[in-house]
Amino acid sequence: MNVTPDVLAVSVGGRWGRRRVRVTECAYVLRAEALYDQRLRAGLPYAPGDCGQARVIVQGRLLAADWMTVPNRLWAHGRVFLLCAKCEHRVTRLYLVTLQSARLECRRCLGLTYWSRTHGDYRQRGGWLDNALGVAQADWTRLHTSEERRSAKAAARVRYQERRVSSIP
Repeated sequence: MNVTPDVLAVSVGGRWGRRRVRVTECAYVLRAEALYDQRLRAGLPYAPGDCGQARVIVQGRLLAADWMTVPNRLWAHGRVFLLCAKCEHRVTRLYLVTLQSARLECRRCLGLTYWSRTHGDYRQRGGWLDNALGVAQADWTRLHTSEERRSAKAAARVRYQERRVSSIP
C-alpha cells in the first residue's frame, strides 16, 4: 500500500519535507505485555477468553482500551491483545501520538512507521569509519540486535522469577 503524507493521519515536517511520524515519537504507548504483567502481579484471575477494558491515566487524562485473551501455547494464561478503537483489529500496541489526541489507536490507523524504514538501507556499508574498519553496518546491526535480545531475555527471566515467587503461597 503506497501512502502519501497528505492522506496520513499523522505526519510531521522533516528536513526534506513531510514524513510519517515514527512509533518512537509517540507521547504514550500502551503495550499488551505490560497489561498481562500487571494483571498477573495483582493476582487477578486470567484465562483465555477473558476480556475487559484497560484504563490508563496519561497527563491527567483517563484513556481506555478494550482487551481480550486468546489461547496460546507459549503464554500460560492466554495471549493478551488490545483492540484498536478505530479499526477493531487485535494488536499488541496502541499509540497516543500527542497528548491532545482523542484516543489510543493502532499503528496502521495512525499511519505510523518505524525508524529503520525512514533511513537508508541498514545493510549497505556505512561511512568512512566503517570502511576503514572493514565492517559493514549490517554487522553492527546484528551485534546490537543480539545484545537487545539478550537483555530482553534476561529481563523476562527476572519477571518470571518474580511472578513465581509472588504466586507461591
